[in-house]
Amino acid sequence: MALQHYPWPSIDSFSHVVRAARKWADAISYDGGTLVSYRGKIKLHGTNAGIVISNGVVQYAQKRSSALNWPHEDNFSFANWVMTKFKPVYDSLDTEFSGVLHGEWAGPGVQKGVALADIPNKIFAVFAAENHGEGAKWIIEPQEIEDAAGLDHPALDDLGSFHVLSWYTPVQVVDILARDQHLGVMTAQEFADSVNAVVEQVEKVDPFVKGLFGVDGTGEGLVYFPVHTNMTRVDCVLARLMFKAKGEEHRVVKSKGAATVAPLVDGNMVSLAEKLVPEPRLKQGVFEVFGNDPIDLKRMPEFLKWVGNDVLKECLQTILDNGYEWKKFSGCVTKIASKWLVTQAKAI
Repeated sequence: MALQHYPWPSIDSFSHVVRAARKWADAISYDGGTLVSYRGKIKLHGTNAGIVISNGVVQYAQKRSSALNWPHEDNFSFANWVMTKFKPVYDSLDTEFSGVLHGEWAGPGVQKGVALADIPNKIFAVFAAENHGEGAKWIIEPQEIEDAAGLDHPALDDLGSFHVLSWYTPVQVVDILARDQHLGVMTAQEFADSVNAVVEQVEKVDPFVKGLFGVDGTGEGLVYFPVHTNMTRVDCVLARLMFKAKGEEHRVVKSKGAATVAPLVDGNMVSLAEKLVPEPRLKQGVFEVFGNDPIDLKRMPEFLKWVGNDVLKECLQTILDNGYEWKKFSGCVTKIASKWLVTQAKAI
């Protein structure tokens, strides 16, 4: 069977959500304001991963960018764990689930400088499920994920490396454009301030790792999911309104906070490029291209391609809103990334 790939959707910043809401509001009238109910889950600092299942049988593992053709290729031993540890247990559970378990593969040897690096073993933590069965949909409620895919079986607990992420924050209702005052509804700025306060605490001590393993250490941030909205159809909600909020050490765009309402504006192209290509994004590129291997400057083109594609995917609208064309802007990105990689290689 040819391997397919079901990528986790690109996640926007909160300022992108606000900007998109303004565009939609020009064409559509919303009764009761532009309301979104948000809840947050801890964002684990590892590598994006997924398990593809068909009719209750595990088919293969995947990373963010592609399916993993195990045993010929792997990603920090994730595929090996899926096929040799998870698959024998899950296939015996006699479920009928068809879809993808999206999550984070994290732990010792995956990322450095975070609490997860100090836990006893690698773990796979599911944050969403993609149901390909009848009534196909995204599932983000933890209990619904477990029910749909049959993940509440004690045999999976016995693995000691499989988890379904719970909600970390309560429901917060936001009127993105603050058209009207509603009791119990936050403005976009009030919500952003709340997000920033929570992220600051998570960055000091990762509550997921602390609660599960008793390990103190840095956390990355949160991902906020829309659990209800009157702004768009349910099947469009996840990709359009979901956003990530990272602590300063992990932020891939230089900004004043983890969540901002106003989009990034800079009248100098080089200066904007420097804001969109800070060290955390470059370090992520090294991680994606080289893993834990030493930097090899012969592979510079792979690194530059990854950085360029990542900026293009996540920041194109910001670049265009500032009046710059990607063809010219990409030259600044390449110059910043190449100079940084050479410096890092010399420092080793």
